[in-house]
Amino acid sequence: MDNVKFRQGGNTETISASTTSAAATVAATEGENLLITNIGAVVVFVTTATSAAVATASHTPVLPNGQIILNRPTEHTSVAVLAASATATVYVTPGYGSIR
Repeated sequence: MDNVKFRQGGNTETISASTTSAAATVAATEGENLLITNIGAVVVFVTTATSAAVATASHTPVLPNGQIILNRPTEHTSVAVLAASATATVYVTPGYGSIR
């Protein structure tokens, strides 16, 4: 991961997370990092895959009202989220750099 501020590389995708995995597609050319923003009141879990990603509770957690940068192989164009309980809205923004 770069030590530069995050720079958006493509459109932000909105995923409605629930207790069933939900996915969105992010183009490979839009950046090596994904800014994952959970605006919900519950933990969500996130993963990426080359196609048809499916998130489980063993994947990377994002705390309520939290943000993380997830470095992904650029061939991973599918992003999936799963809410620990209830529902949450998750924004996935592709780009470059970090939030530190």
